[in-house]
Amino acid sequence: MDFVNCNFIGEETSFVLPNDIEVLDMYGCQLSSLPCLSRLQRLQERGIFSCSVEWLLLIGDNTTITSLPSIQFLCLRELPSFRGLCKGVLLPGSFACLRRLTVHECHVLENLMSLELFQHLQCLEQIDIAECSEMEEVIQGGEKAMVEEEGYNSINNNTILLPNLRSFHLVDLGKLKSICKEVIICPSLNRIVIQGCPRLKKIPLSLGNSTSVKEGEIEGSKEWWDALAWDDPNTKTLLPFFKVGGRGMKRRAEEESEEVASTSRQPLSPH
Repeated sequence: MDFVNCNFIGEETSFVLPNDIEVLDMYGCQLSSLPCLSRLQRLQERGIFSCSVEWLLLIGDNTTITSLPSIQFLCLRELPSFRGLCKGVLLPGSFACLRRLTVHECHVLENLMSLELFQHLQCLEQIDIAECSEMEEVIQGGEKAMVEEEGYNSINNNTILLPNLRSFHLVDLGKLKSICKEVIICPSLNRIVIQGCPRLKKIPLSLGNSTSVKEGEIEGSKEWWDALAWDDPNTKTLLPFFKVGGRGMKRRAEEESEEVASTSRQPLSPH
């Protein structure tokens, strides 16, 4: 189902979508949020492009249903007012099937999601974030703020296990200081790109004993690289991709992201 150049301002709470839709794309629409998204239990793919949306989901205090439990692909591009995936507390099971997350050119976005949401994304395979000029942290919260919940896949109190994460891209995030305050264990990671993130102080990724990373590029000044902290020192030795300058991998990452966006209307293959 597609919506193009529609104005939903003032009608968000009364706007209703069929509960059985599986694909939803919005282009150039005016809206602050769509509360009805929480009820779309079968939605698998959603793309939002050049819309005025502030929050993907607004969750009330008395909600009793999981939000977007079937969504697998989520692409958010050119959203000038976008503030984050969710305002409010999600129930466990929300976004449980999310596999690919793309966020580009959301210039007021300061952080993408809470730790409470991130820790439940056990199916996540790809994170691609680029050109969000105000982003200071990807995952908000952590350390003492973290509360262990049922369904949280952890090894101890300061680690998050993402067993299926294969691709991790952070490109042109000039204000980014933090990815996540907890250690992210990603034994399946095989591609990493970090470019244009001069204020990033630490890489919280741990590959465990894995040597699966075959491709990637980490760019910045030599001073930045030498000062970079690592939650797992072994990870640095397993990522021999650092270089000063060059934008080849950025272009390739953009091409891959464009290809994913162009096929968002096609059914995803079974996991």
